Amino acid sequence: MPTTVLGGDPRPGSRTLLAARRVAAALDPDEPATETELAALTREVLDPSSPHVVRALARLREADLAVVATPSCKGSFSGLLKGFLDHLPAGGLSGVTVVPVVVAASNAHLVRTQLHLGDVLGELGADLLSGFSAHEQHLDRLDVLVEEWLDLLGTDAVLL
Repeated sequence: MPTTVLGGDPRPGSRTLLAARRVAAALDPDEPATETELAALTREVLDPSSPHVVRALARLREADLAVVATPSCKGSFSGLLKGFLDHLPAGGLSGVTVVPVVVAASNAHLVRTQLHLGDVLGELGADLLSGFSAHEQHLDRLDVLVEEWLDLLGTDAVLL
């Protein structure tokens, strides 16, 4: 299954989702990613029987590579994303390589949010790549930030 992007920002069309798209494109430039924007599912995200939620969960579980993005919300990831991920059982992302993407207003929130999100994704059995973090005030340089992050990961990451 191709790369999938999961946008956990409650705001539609967010800069966090844009960052996730750029990360996905950098890691898998030859294959367009499937995408779920949870902002479009806010009324359904807590209903595991919702057809939209069922499809989004299946895309996430079946992906080889998933980019899971969130803004920092009071030093952690969004409640919308947490509510969605809570539908997965322990080990539910086993075999899925996941890149956490975090956008925050402060460096302290970037670190804490990456840690919290990484803990939950790890509990779900995901194979975690080093996450991408961006300070809100630097998003005008998003392409450069993604290139620098990719350089730190090394060329093997692009060939997942």
